[in-house]
Amino acid sequence: MNIQYPIWKTLDLGPDYDELVKSVNDSVFMQNQGLKIDISENARNALRAPAFSLLPRHTRVNLIGVSFSTLGFKGKVPLEQIFLRAQELGFIKCPPETGPKLRLEYLNQPKGLRLVVGMEPVSFGGYRDMFTLDREGQTLWLRAVCGNSTVLWDDEFEWIFALPNK
Repeated sequence: MNIQYPIWKTLDLGPDYDELVKSVNDSVFMQNQGLKIDISENARNALRAPAFSLLPRHTRVNLIGVSFSTLGFKGKVPLEQIFLRAQELGFIKCPPETGPKLRLEYLNQPKGLRLVVGMEPVSFGGYRDMFTLDREGQTLWLRAVCGNSTVLWDDEFEWIFALPNK
């Protein structure tokens, strides 16, 4: 049975690293519709890491948002199982730049909805982190959380994956 999942968001990604980082940094204190965008220290470190890369060409990426239960899980599972299940469902890992770009564009995130970008973790300073998007009050956050293989995940987050281009 082949289930079709609707596209949740579409992002234009690409090689403009300086523009992306400037946009993220400029947005930190920018008030937008009474909202503030902020970035955790780990997310800043991930953005500066040599392992953080952008797609070499301008690319339109279609994203899917799925719950932990939609992925078929209950309890706690390691990241590798989540990635394998996403692949079975036809999803692919997001490019690392998805997190910061999505934070800049997803300004109507409901309070309490926590998103984790299904991506290969960015390595820096002994850490392996993945981007998350949170909203606390009027502050929209770009954060980075541990993406080590020893971490077990539960239903605290909704997952964002990419759909393959056809």
